[in-house]
Amino acid sequence: MLNYISNLNWYDLKDTEILYLDIAEIRNLINKGIEKSGSLSKLCLKINTAQFYNILKNNEGISVKTLKKLMIYLQIDFCTINGKIQEIRKGNICSIKNPKFPISFDNKRLGALAGHLMSDGCLYYDKSRKNLIRTKYYSDVKEGMDNFICDINEVFGTVHFNIINERNCLTIRIGSGVVGEFFRIAGVTIGKKYVINDHMPWVVSQGSRETKQLYLSAVFDDEGSVGKSLYPYVILSRNIHINLTKREKKILENCIDPVMISRLFPTGHLTKIMSIGLLKQTLKSKTYKRLLSKILNSKPNVLIDESRMLKEDFDINNSVYVISLARTSNGNYSVKSSLVIRNKKDIIKFYKEIEFSLSRKRIKLKQALNEKEWLHHDDSFIQHINQEKAIV
Repeated sequence: MLNYISNLNWYDLKDTEILYLDIAEIRNLINKGIEKSGSLSKLCLKINTAQFYNILKNNEGISVKTLKKLMIYLQIDFCTINGKIQEIRKGNICSIKNPKFPISFDNKRLGALAGHLMSDGCLYYDKSRKNLIRTKYYSDVKEGMDNFICDINEVFGTVHFNIINERNCLTIRIGSGVVGEFFRIAGVTIGKKYVINDHMPWVVSQGSRETKQLYLSAVFDDEGSVGKSLYPYVILSRNIHINLTKREKKILENCIDPVMISRLFPTGHLTKIMSIGLLKQTLKSKTYKRLLSKILNSKPNVLIDESRMLKEDFDINNSVYVISLARTSNGNYSVKSSLVIRNKKDIIKFYKEIEFSLSRKRIKLKQALNEKEWLHHDDSFIQHINQEKAIV
């Protein structure tokens, strides 16, 4: 299925990562090395390390670099110890307990994790540690947090994390560089998604249909909502910053900023906003059609990818519109675009094949469909893929 890479093994980790093996297993490997070299001191010289003394005396961990050297010296296949690694640890904190090596990029649960990280989550570089990638996920409901942690543990093993309150949201912070590096390889964006404007992670675009379904379900959980006007609809919105020339920025500052509406967010950020309809009227009247066209075509790459995937993989028709232009508190112009699913056939197909995994949104969609009598009685018994983890 995947044409890039299928697994991440322990020997793919950074040389400095510390592994804790079953004590009997690591002692057995060291004893084989002693037997082959003639003594412990000679083995240490052969491998160019003094770690073996501390391992035998204090049951300390072994670095990836040293373990690889030892197994090469003993001519043992690296994969033979995959199930015998008990911990990946830094200092006194176990970052991953019972890691599931080899960690598979073909695990369908990566779809949900990638969806969350491309929405309300993020990857970011730790400013105090070179090339160390941290993982963060925000949610305003406990169910969302529980789902995220459940999927993390399903893919990696038992991962250490902290939960804090940040910007009026519960925030999961995962410090393990192994987790962050894995997501980087999987194609998840590192940094500010609204600035980078990246595409969908390859682990999803090249993944199975189930992976794609779980990705879309997670994205709609975080960024989507159910609307009702004359008929129900589902909407997914994303923002990106637009790159403007000095002249284009001057035009917006003179013609658009004065008529924008100010909005204060709970986080304290002040943003000015204008609907796309009013923007069209203003720029057309000023004959700035080229600038208007640039704004109307500034849709997030990942949203376009998601729209295409809904159509091609699930036969769910949808439309993507630019709906507003905003001026952020730091002076950047941001374009908001929305993916909308409207038609009866497509809404029902979304309900049956994609669905929200969050209960409140799932119930809201079902109620909206029932109000229009769009569902058959037996639809209440539909078992969705993303409810598998609730089955014991």
